[in-house]
Amino acid sequence: MMKRILTNIRRVAALCLCLALLAGAACAEEITEIPCGAGGFLSYMCTLPDGRVLLAGGKRDSGNYTCVNMWLVCLNTDRTVSWEYTASPEEISNAYSLSPAAEQCGVYQAAALKDGTVAAVMIADTFCGPTHFPVLFLTQDGIPTGKRLLLADGCQTPYAAEPSFLMTIGIRGEGPEDETMLIDWDGNVTVRYDGLVVPGAYGFKIRGEDRLVTYGQDATENGHAVIAKMDAEGNVLWKTVLERLWPDTEDAQLMDAVQTGDGGYAACLREDKRIPESDEWEMRYALVKFDADGHVAWTNRTIWEKDGCALSSIYAHHGKILVYCPPDGSDDFGADGLSRCFRWFDEDGKDLGATGPALAGADYPNLKQYLDAGKDRMAMTMIRRVIPMEDSMWICAECNVREKQTDGDPRVIGESQEFVLVRLPEP
Repeated sequence: MMKRILTNIRRVAALCLCLALLAGAACAEEITEIPCGAGGFLSYMCTLPDGRVLLAGGKRDSGNYTCVNMWLVCLNTDRTVSWEYTASPEEISNAYSLSPAAEQCGVYQAAALKDGTVAAVMIADTFCGPTHFPVLFLTQDGIPTGKRLLLADGCQTPYAAEPSFLMTIGIRGEGPEDETMLIDWDGNVTVRYDGLVVPGAYGFKIRGEDRLVTYGQDATENGHAVIAKMDAEGNVLWKTVLERLWPDTEDAQLMDAVQTGDGGYAACLREDKRIPESDEWEMRYALVKFDADGHVAWTNRTIWEKDGCALSSIYAHHGKILVYCPPDGSDDFGADGLSRCFRWFDEDGKDLGATGPALAGADYPNLKQYLDAGKDRMAMTMIRRVIPMEDSMWICAECNVREKQTDGDPRVIGESQEFVLVRLPEP
């Protein structure tokens, strides 16, 4: 049963708090726009050794919305485009001798490898046939090296690309056991273990490094939050299962985690309580700090108990921890001008305040032209993630314009879609 966030006075209080904390803060003055033609998807992948940022995804052909081309964009440290690389499903199918040929192709994982190249892991979809997983290798200046890798048919789904390995997840054999594998960049399986990312449990991996630090929920009936670290051979070095912070909750998990500047880790904890005689759940949140060996250093429940803030994602920057607190409790597209709240803490847990822009469509020239073209149109924005760069933290957001319909949901105007980077001020 899907758990839904209970709409209550806490959420209203959270929105009021965020607006109060952000009062007087103008929309970010520095904005970088990344148009994507007829629409597509784009995500932050990694930061190259020289500080440039690699984004990847897929971009639709104008006039042919069913065709999605693989797409790589590398940004300089000043956020200008360093290089861009695209290839059509036909080109990928021919290069890798895919049968049947792919009809859509996108990059879902990418990493800067230790040999100085970049690996881009694609999903090539045939709709009615098998899904292929080709890997393209390029120089850090976007030039294909000539090396290609096609993951074996029936391979697990690629989950995380790191400098030394690709992590995949799936079901072992005919199931039903979950299994995780590590594959080197020559296609060899080096490690395999039970569990979905987390050994013997379910969850996620702290991204962007070779260290195997995973987090999520254990496999017990009433799940507990868990964080674990493994060595390069897949042996568990330490594993911490957290006790409940609230005695009346029934389920707990770590939703997001990051390594901090002191070598430890910080995570967003969520514990859920079922509302009596209802299908809804009340979700409670806390910020948890671990030391380098997985011991709990401190927790902060005030962010939810006092302020009513939902926690979504977490980041670390220059000795500070910041968490994204969606004012409406949702990570989905938000209405034009909705203030987005980021709470900042030092590594000892001290609350440093909140910042965040109101992402308004009128601030983006590409969106403005579509907004001005009709009276029943509105801009929508969604924060994808926050990217650490040399000069600041930058919000990566997806934006589009939607047109109200007489019946049904608003229609997305595909050509209006774009991605923007907006500077996130520090408190």
